[in-house]
Amino acid sequence: MTDTMQKLLTLLVFLTVVPVNAQVLWSENFDGYNTGTFTTGQGGWDIRTDGSDVRIIAEPGRGNVFAWGWNQFPVPTIYSLAECEKKGIAALWNTRTMGNNVLKLEFEFYSKDFTGSPGEEFRSGLGFSILNGSIVSSFSCMINANESYITATTYPKLYYKTAYNHTWIKVEMYIEYNASTNTSSVYTYVPSLNYLAVYERSGFNFLSSDVLKIGANVQHCKQAFIGALMKYDNFKLSAIPTRPAHVGVNEQLTAKFT
Repeated sequence: MTDTMQKLLTLLVFLTVVPVNAQVLWSENFDGYNTGTFTTGQGGWDIRTDGSDVRIIAEPGRGNVFAWGWNQFPVPTIYSLAECEKKGIAALWNTRTMGNNVLKLEFEFYSKDFTGSPGEEFRSGLGFSILNGSIVSSFSCMINANESYITATTYPKLYYKTAYNHTWIKVEMYIEYNASTNTSSVYTYVPSLNYLAVYERSGFNFLSSDVLKIGANVQHCKQAFIGALMKYDNFKLSAIPTRPAHVGVNEQLTAKFT
C-alpha cells in the first residue's frame, strides 16, 4: 500500500468515527487556573464542601486537573463530601446549529486505590440536573475494601459495572431525546474498558438540563485522608448530528457486565 493510499484510508476511518459536523459548545482543562483551593465563581463553577476540599492541582505530564480529597476527621456528619455545579448548560445547548441534536459530554477521570478502613467507601459521580431537580447520574466510581469499579445507571434498573484499575480513563456520554415518544436516552461509554450502559426514561427531556453536577464523598469516615482521592480533567461538551455507531449495541455490550 502506498503512502497516499494509507493516508486516504486513515482519513476515511476517521470520518466514519468522528461526526464531521461536531460543534464544541464548551471545554475545560483547568490549565487557566492557579493551583490551590477551587472556590465558587471560578470558571462559572459553584463549589460546596463539608469536611473535604476541592482543589486545582498540577498533574505531572498532564497540566492542571480538578481534584477532590483532603478529607478531615472527624467530620460534621457520617459523610465527607463535595458538590460541584457548572450551570448554563441549556444556554450552551441552545447555540447549537440545526441538525446537531445529540449532546456529547466527554471527560477524563482518575481515582486512587483504596487505602481506607473496612466499612469506608470512596465515591464520585457525575450527571445532569433536569427541571424537576432530580439528577441524571450517568457515571460513578465506587472504591471500598472489597472492590473497585465504575458503573452507570441503566433502565430497567440494573447496574452494569466493570473493574477499575486506578488509571486515567476517558468517559463519553451521549444524550438523545425522542419527541414523538417523549423519551430520553443517556449512553455512557468508556472506550478503554469496552463498557457501555444505557439509561432510558419517558416523560423527561434530558436535553433541557441546565446544570452539570459532580459529587464526591467518603462514606462512614474513620480517618483523615491527605491528598487527592478523585480527579477530573479535559471536559468537552459538543452538539453532534448522530451518536457514533459503536455506541449503540447496548444489548450485546452491557450484557457482559450483568
